[in-house]
Order: sequence, then structure tokens, then C-alpha cells
Amino acid sequence: MYNVLPEENQKSLRKEYLLRLVAVFSWFVGAIAFCGTALLIPSYVITLQKKSELKTELSSGGEEVVVDKDKEDFTNTAKDLQEKLKTLPVLASEAQLPHIFLNGILNEKGPAITINRFNYELVGTTTNLILEGVAKNRDDLLVFKSRLEKTKLFKKVDFPIDLLVKTRNISFTMTLK
Repeated sequence: MYNVLPEENQKSLRKEYLLRLVAVFSWFVGAIAFCGTALLIPSYVITLQKKSELKTELSSGGEEVVVDKDKEDFTNTAKDLQEKLKTLPVLASEAQLPHIFLNGILNEKGPAITINRFNYELVGTTTNLILEGVAKNRDDLLVFKSRLEKTKLFKKVDFPIDLLVKTRNISFTMTLK
């Protein structure tokens, strides 16, 4: 394509194009700087406010000011912790720790029993365990129940009798006390 414009006009057009490009670029940089500054002003004001609060706190001897609400929260948390800590001596003295029961169950279970869920609940001094799992057949489930009854860990082993209707792949829920 041939350029019909004389050489002087071409130079002036290039110059105008470059000036417009620089003007637009400068305008964008200025707009970005303005927006950035506008967005940083609230953070700067908050920082100055916190700085003045810290200076006044340090000048007052470094004493911590506690609001009544914080005192109430602390008191409630302390009471909750005390109640939870009261159960620890019961657990330790009566050897009702979950891992002891779980180890006893795992020692008595045969290869035909799969345990899917183990739920441990301590109500006062009574321990309730709920086992959920799958037995390959009815005989293995009955053997597992009788082994658990023979251990001295559990006083009572219960499961619904209707589980014995199926002969293979029996999903069971067993309650141990």
C-alpha cells in the first residue's frame, strides 16, 4: 500500500500518536495512584489510631484495661474447663479410657469381623460403647459376642436378635456396657 501523505505530515502524525499514547498512559498511572491512595487512607487512619491508643496505654503504666464482657467470658471459660477437668480423675481412677476398650475389642475380633465405627460415651461412672461393623457370617458374629462377654472389660453385650436372620455379610450394631 502506498502512503500518499507527505513526509512532514507523517512525522507530525507519529508525534501526535506518541503524545496521545504517553498522555493516556500517564492518565492511567495517575488514576491508579489516586485509587490506591484513596484505598490506603482508611488503613493509615486506623493505624494512627491504634498507635495513639498504645502510646496512652504505655504511658498509663502498661496496665491492661479489661472490659466487663471479657471478664464474663473468661469466667465462663474457666468454669467450663473446671467441669471438664473434674471428669479426668474419674477416668484415670477407674481405668475407663477408650483405648483400653478398643484394644480389648480388637484382640477378641476375628478376621471375619470388620469394625466400621466405635462410639465411646461416659455417663457418670457408666461407660457405653457402640460398635458398628460387618460380620462375614452368623457364626463369626456369635463367636465374637461370646468372646466379648468372657472378657472382664464388659458387663453386658447386647445386639438385636433380628441380626441373626441373615447368614452372610451381616451389618451389626452392638452395645457394650
